[in-house]
Amino acid sequence: MKSVAKKAGILVLLAIGVGCADAELENPTEAETPVGDATIIVDPPNSMDTMERPDEIDPVDDCDDTLRLSNVETGHLAPSSRIVSMRVPNTPQDALDMDCIAIPGSNGGLGLATLLHTLGVNLDDIVKPNADGQIASIILGHISGWQPGETANETEGLNLHMYNGHQIDPVTFRIARDSDESAPVMFPASVSCQELETRGRNLTFDLPVEGGGVLPFVLEHVQVSGQVSISGEGFSLNKGTIIGYISETAIVKIVQDIQDGCREHPEEPTCADLSFLLSNDAESITSAIVLPFLHGLDAQLIPQNTSVQSCTGTECNAMSICIRFESEPVTVLQAG
Repeated sequence: MKSVAKKAGILVLLAIGVGCADAELENPTEAETPVGDATIIVDPPNSMDTMERPDEIDPVDDCDDTLRLSNVETGHLAPSSRIVSMRVPNTPQDALDMDCIAIPGSNGGLGLATLLHTLGVNLDDIVKPNADGQIASIILGHISGWQPGETANETEGLNLHMYNGHQIDPVTFRIARDSDESAPVMFPASVSCQELETRGRNLTFDLPVEGGGVLPFVLEHVQVSGQVSISGEGFSLNKGTIIGYISETAIVKIVQDIQDGCREHPEEPTCADLSFLLSNDAESITSAIVLPFLHGLDAQLIPQNTSVQSCTGTECNAMSICIRFESEPVTVLQAG
């Protein structure tokens, strides 16, 4: 069984921090990473051709635009990018500055910051080279549908794909993907006036547990935005923001899995420290202990995944998650 301490810290939210951005979080390198064994699949697996995408905005004369995408070599995915920094809001002012307040009344994802601080984890370290030049989690992005010679304002029918990768050299990467196991995450997208926006998607995360089994949960209404610049075959995203929501039901399920793990493996040293999670049923523990610790629920997910909106009191049934990131242009080779 995966360390109960990690599960108790709701480590899945760490996977959100990387997984929302990396689509298919397979082991990116030989280096061990707290989230490297996560696998993310699209839910539901609808055809991208039938999915609603952000409204295309007609170019205007005074609108800022990108450079034109250069010619693309055979076997390359372009334009492509790699996430090189990630951080989360630590204060309400941070949430405002990072554009994390997607709905009125939201706390802007402060719960994730509390969790990361408790676990002593810095998301930024995961995507930066270590002293040996190794990157624990290589998160790649590719915008499909952007044709060579086009500027952002000339594009249409775009999709943002997120992959996990392997490093070939400092600026060249290859998609790391078992092609038969899962598809990369794809967001219907539009880019206009240098601004990228995506439609909300649901992502299902399966975190393998040592000894067999998985710890699944769903992050709902995930949206990505940022300022796009083109450089050769690559693109950068400045002031990138990932916003999503984890439902109260999913949090209760995580607590239940922690309880089940400790009951099956009481010899785990950390289970003694988690006795407070075993003293009552999962729903009561979540309501009385876990949610207050994570700044509480601050959004309402409407049934049938139709929308997310502001809420008060018992109307709230989800917790917001927000990550600010930056990415740089890179060359990405197709999996092979």
